[in-house]
Amino acid sequence: MVKKNKRKINNFLNKTKYCKNLNRLDFSSRDTFEKSLLIHILCKKNSKFELPLIYRDKITKKIPDYKRYINKCLTIYIRNRPQKSANKLNYNMIRNTNPKIFYKVCKYFIKLGWRINLIGDDYSNLVSKLNNHKNIIFAEKYNLNKKLFDIFSMTSSKLNITTQGGVNNLGFYSHMINVNIFPIGLFPVSSKAESIIKNERDFSLYQKIFCNGKIIKNNKDIRIFYKTNLQKKYKVKANTGDEIFSFCRSHYLRYIKKNKNF
Repeated sequence: MVKKNKRKINNFLNKTKYCKNLNRLDFSSRDTFEKSLLIHILCKKNSKFELPLIYRDKITKKIPDYKRYINKCLTIYIRNRPQKSANKLNYNMIRNTNPKIFYKVCKYFIKLGWRINLIGDDYSNLVSKLNNHKNIIFAEKYNLNKKLFDIFSMTSSKLNITTQGGVNNLGFYSHMINVNIFPIGLFPVSSKAESIIKNERDFSLYQKIFCNGKIIKNNKDIRIFYKTNLQKKYKVKANTGDEIFSFCRSHYLRYIKKNKNF
């Protein structure tokens, strides 16, 4: 598919800042990047998908006051999967996110009167810290099918805040922002990728990369662009709860509260 659509891919790349850096990637990294780009090119004009009505009803009938929060529903996707080796720093481990760092984000949106769907991995500690607030919804709380609830949440919420994982693809047609992202330069999974690339700082919060103890301020530095296996001189530092809160609040005020298109 990539080879067949090479002209479309190149035409898109030539219009973006990715072109220069991408030409220097090894074959495997470039191939993966181009596959993500091709999904965008082929699917961006399709109709938004959602669960069939029969499955949506199975979920909405179990959630109290569902209709009241249709326009004030936030989904947070947390990726935090156990690793086989705790001694080896690897790509999958770096992508993990401590669920508790979303505490301030949750408190902020609860105060605004929003309902929050939690999906992904290991959010039980976050739920406990929030005293299992009535506005916190998760599959186990109402005996919902977890996979169906994932799809439902990512396709029907007013805003999705996600860490990096496969579930992001479900938010392709939704309003979504990404936090704690690695690797640097990840192509946005969205039907509106072009607009997101132009306003990247509003939609993508990358992890911080240090080289020999000094932070790399240019996130598009060719030395780290789209690389999952960095040399030992590089250190990756996850976003803090305060950084994620500040980023999400700013995005809400600029885009959601003002109902701004992008």
